[in-house]
Amino acid sequence: MSWLDPDGTHGKRRRLAILVLAIGAAAVVVTVSKDYPHEQPVVFRLPDTKRATLVASFTRVGETEASTGFTLELGDRAFRDVNHTIRLPNGDYIVTVEVRRERSSGHRDGGESQNQSPKETSVSERVTLSGSEVVVPVPARASE
Repeated sequence: MSWLDPDGTHGKRRRLAILVLAIGAAAVVVTVSKDYPHEQPVVFRLPDTKRATLVASFTRVGETEASTGFTLELGDRAFRDVNHTIRLPNGDYIVTVEVRRERSSGHRDGGESQNQSPKETSVSERVTLSGSEVVVPVPARASE
């Protein structure tokens, strides 16, 4: 105790002020971190391992514009699962996935065919992103 603070209340007030400041800072960090983008691993489980183009977009539930999206050109591969990482805040999203494949028409000489049109599979699914891996199944097209 000093002659300026004979009963020690100044020290107690300082500790209390530091404690309140620390609790306030922690509350701000928790609140802001909810809206801060994190790396979110996403696995697209495709129906086959053939060459394709995968287009995906992520729209936060309640919003009209997509938050992010990407296009992947996929060659022939050994596994059906395609892993990709996106940066988005945690929350609920609608993921829209399109898988496009060129329909082969039997011409191998490089000539264009009138019957050649892309086959497309499209699916939308609600997902919750929380920093852990999310699997988005993409079913096979009903008519191949």
